[in-house]
Amino acid sequence: MIEECREHHGKAYKAIDQMMMKLEEAVLEDSQNRLADLKQDMGTCMNMMSMMDRMDSGMGEMGGMRGGMAA
Repeated sequence: MIEECREHHGKAYKAIDQMMMKLEEAVLEDSQNRLADLKQDMGTCMNMMSMMDRMDSGMGEMGGMRGGMAA
């Protein structure tokens, strides 16, 4: 009986280790994907702000895009 228990526990330990490795890989991949999405969103926002700054500085006496809207 003890030998059967040892064998069962040995197999269970290996299975648990394999599941933990798969879980770590899945969590890592998911985290990397979420961070990549966030980085892309931030890049889009930065591009939009740059365009707004260029438009703002190019409008001269009108006070720029934001200045003209505030009046």
